[in-house]
Amino acid sequence: MRKRFLSFPLVFLVLLMSSLAWGSTQMDQIMQREKIIIAIPDFDYYPFSFEEDGEFKGFDIDLGKRIANELGVKVQFIRASWDGLIALSWYSDYPWTKFDIAIASITVKETRAQVCNFSEWYFYTGERLLVRKEDNYSHILDLTGQKIGVVAGSTSYDTAKKELAAHTISYPTPDKAVLALLNREVDAVLTDGVIVLNAIKENNMLTLLGDMLTTEKYAIALPQGAQDLKIVLDKVVVENRKELYEKWFKN
Repeated sequence: MRKRFLSFPLVFLVLLMSSLAWGSTQMDQIMQREKIIIAIPDFDYYPFSFEEDGEFKGFDIDLGKRIANELGVKVQFIRASWDGLIALSWYSDYPWTKFDIAIASITVKETRAQVCNFSEWYFYTGERLLVRKEDNYSHILDLTGQKIGVVAGSTSYDTAKKELAAHTISYPTPDKAVLALLNREVDAVLTDGVIVLNAIKENNMLTLLGDMLTTEKYAIALPQGAQDLKIVLDKVVVENRKELYEKWFKN
């Protein structure tokens, strides 16, 4: 369903290259075009990436700009579907032709790291349950076997199945999952804590249920073997994550 068709010569050339050569090629492409292309979600995810007055802003956007500055190149952000193009980052058939890296609040998972590479983590969070106040749930286990809304392609799908034996319903964006909860299409939404807290601020009919079900680290996704690029990303992440956290979360 998610396969992309490329010219056969290019596919076989990529497969035959060593991991070091692949990484050099990726960096060479960035430097030759004098621009790094960064994938971000095709929906607003405040405060990580959102559009305001025709301009992309947020934690992830600032991080991307600082990476470009470190490389001495321009930056281009492209919006991509989370469960489509971005999720291809951790599927083995993706050739990394549409973008160089993805900064999209991506959770580091061992299964994903077998296919793509990750930078150092830049944000620490976890999955939480969002419910309607009027339902008066007292414990997470009250939702066992119930309908749980999740964002398609996210780690929440597996968590809902494993921890709650839930009937999961996937939505393309967090906003649509929250709307489904308000419309009583699902009994709860399981998603990143930041999304849950933002939803509560915007709607007093919603509330948290319980503590975090998981703890997760966000990192930048990049091609396997792109070690020269990873060195740059790690440097920028480690040097900037505290400052960007204070800018976007302290207030």
